Amino acid sequence: MNKKTILSGVAALSIVISGYIYAENNVIQASKETNSITTDQTATKSEDYDYTTAEFIREGRGYNISWSFDQLSENVDLIVEVIPTGDRNHIYDTDVFGGVGIGITETNVNVSNVIKGDESLENTKITVNENYYSRDNGKTFTTSDDYTPLRNGGKYILFLVKEASNETYSIWALQQGKYNMDNTDPSEEEVEKRNQHYKELKDQVKNKYKES
Repeated sequence: MNKKTILSGVAALSIVISGYIYAENNVIQASKETNSITTDQTATKSEDYDYTTAEFIREGRGYNISWSFDQLSENVDLIVEVIPTGDRNHIYDTDVFGGVGIGITETNVNVSNVIKGDESLENTKITVNENYYSRDNGKTFTTSDDYTPLRNGGKYILFLVKEASNETYSIWALQQGKYNMDNTDPSEEEVEKRNQHYKELKDQVKNKYKES
């Protein structure tokens, strides 16, 4: 097998695994359309959760692809600066035994700046799919790998892909697709401490977009 073939295979595998992250959201959206989904309306509210006392259950998705800054930028439809409003829906698919198969949270954010993508979205509100959910109104959060929820009122740069099935957007590559820019997210800072690659990415994002 020559070097070119190996590199092509690695690139293809990266796209497939990354595609899983937002393809999972498409499965949930399809389940919603066939009424096999549970939407926790009681968890939709504007006040922030107490993340300092909540229990985090981290489900390993086996996502170990490390993206470069350039790869992140090239593979997404939208790069935006946003502020989460606090309005969110926790959505999860339940099986016949009452267990949860997959889940996401739909979070509304205000777009303050469009860096890449549809400029008409600037100064509008969009819905972002996050890879976590809560079934008990914020007492526990089930998240994917290192992903940490967006904090209400914080300033973030998000790398997003548009869902084909609806008008929502999904964060690309789990935690590698979101960056708090105003030091208001202690949970994200904890990820930086244990994940050197993420810290380096965040430094690049902050240096690139600090004046955005």
